[in-house]
Amino acid sequence: MLEPACREAIGRRVLTLQIVVGALVAGLLVFLVVVLVVIQEGMPGAPEVASILTYVAVGLALTAVLVRLFVPDMIVARGRRQIGEGAWQMPRSAPAHGATGQQHSAQFVEQTGDAGRLFLVFQTRTIVAAALLEGPAFFALIAYMLGRSPLAMIVALLLILGVALHFPTQSGVLHWIEEQLRRVDEERQFGR
Repeated sequence: MLEPACREAIGRRVLTLQIVVGALVAGLLVFLVVVLVVIQEGMPGAPEVASILTYVAVGLALTAVLVRLFVPDMIVARGRRQIGEGAWQMPRSAPAHGATGQQHSAQFVEQTGDAGRLFLVFQTRTIVAAALLEGPAFFALIAYMLGRSPLAMIVALLLILGVALHFPTQSGVLHWIEEQLRRVDEERQFGR
């Protein structure tokens, strides 16, 4: 069980991750509205490329879903193993955040220990998993705009739903971290 101070620090970080995932979904929904408005305003479609774009959109979606099934789990397994071995390193901040972002993350990890490290692994996993679906969703919306294929719209809506399903809850994240802490301890005991 995580200590209250640790839970509170992680809870603040969950809010930031919720904003990131929410922004990914919002971007897709705004583009969906743009596509629908453009079509309503009478933009001519390109029926000659409709089937090609739709098939490409379906192919991209299937590929993204397959990659989504493996890559996030690989990120978690690697991060958990590194934490267990004491070899985990702080992810580098984007240049916009610079040293300040690194300092905040270092303070967070110092305050929360392995739970904070696991949260940063969860954060990476969530953003990568959602982003894997976001690109093909945009492509499917473009395919729908140009070709008006209902299949392209269905693919786009399913991918948007897939991105939205990555929206984290504080209780879900805390439960995930506690489970991963248990697994780190098991791996340390059994030397995996």
